[in-house]
Amino acid sequence: MGIYKNIWLCISLCLVLGCTDQTPKRGDTAAPESESSAGSKTPTTINGNDPKEVIRRAIAAFGGDTARNKLKNCRLSARWVATMPGVGVDNTVIIEDCFCYPDKWRRTARQSVDGAEMMLSVLNGNSHWARIAGKKVQELPLPQVDMRKPAILLTLDRLASLLESQQEIVVGADKQIAGKTLIPLTLTTGQCQSTTYFDRATGLIAIDTKNIVPNMHSSPETWKKEGPVESETMYGDYKNFEGVMLPTRMIVSQAGKTVLDMSILQVEFPSKFDAHTFDKPDEK
Repeated sequence: MGIYKNIWLCISLCLVLGCTDQTPKRGDTAAPESESSAGSKTPTTINGNDPKEVIRRAIAAFGGDTARNKLKNCRLSARWVATMPGVGVDNTVIIEDCFCYPDKWRRTARQSVDGAEMMLSVLNGNSHWARIAGKKVQELPLPQVDMRKPAILLTLDRLASLLESQQEIVVGADKQIAGKTLIPLTLTTGQCQSTTYFDRATGLIAIDTKNIVPNMHSSPETWKKEGPVESETMYGDYKNFEGVMLPTRMIVSQAGKTVLDMSILQVEFPSKFDAHTFDKPDEK
């Protein structure tokens, strides 16, 4: 059971890293394979250095209001290759997430080899349950991060909030990375800084860099002593799903080491879920 808990903590941490807003530096690391134009319209070209115009064009490139509405109720299946920090063991897991906004989420994690259930987690209103390795169902505290929305929807919400914000957003000089021209926008909040790189040709996000707490459960004193860890998320292989542009490849690294390589396998936007999808899991 211990290894399942360790793996789950690892992949949960990786998801948080991919969605959270914080900071960094940037080297010319190769990004995932180039975006697919399957089903997409003519790419939007970003001109000028107005940061809010860059953000507006990014929101439109992802699908705008169509994307934000569809992503509130969706089912995503993905293959995660997660490396446990400090252990170096790669674990390939098949994840299925069901999102039903505003207050329901379900995640199933299975071994890629035999399909054995590693963990089932369900959030329904103010209730949060988990069944680990098919054992007894446990009631858990509510997650500290918003698990009711997929990462890209959280990103779109963040971009939309920046349009209304009076906070300074600094536009950097164009960067040539992996054959692409990227526009960096840097945001500083207190001692935290994050930089998002937007593809000038498509308007989509290519890279997010940020500083993160090395241990989710470490105290502020420990963080000050150890210092922040640089995290980077690279997005690639964008595809159009019913008007929603999604990256089907995400690579997350910490301190220069890959901790998560995620590939989207399937995306669905059901009109409704089965009535029992978000019920408390049965005990096996």
